[in-house]
Amino acid sequence: MFKESYIKARGMGLSIPLDQFSFSFPHERAVHIAIQPELGDDASRWSFWQCRPSPECLLAICAERLDGAAPTVTFRKLIPMETDEALYPQFLKTSESVGT
Repeated sequence: MFKESYIKARGMGLSIPLDQFSFSFPHERAVHIAIQPELGDDASRWSFWQCRPSPECLLAICAERLDGAAPTVTFRKLIPMETDEALYPQFLKTSESVGT
């Protein structure tokens, strides 16, 4: 899941060799990416999250740190003309030191 989120965030699809980056899970709620120098990317550019927004759905998100600051993720339940409310799913894994 995290590999798919990373290649989609890079916008290069499967032209990125899948064996040139990997993920480790130093503890139950953490995820870290390691990128081979051949890819010409810096692992610190990317933030990752995994959550289960509903019992049927498992979601992995990758976002680039454009200004160096950690991006934030916001979930909303939106039904046009009916509902717009914030949702707060629990993150199962994150690359951020704080489980935001």
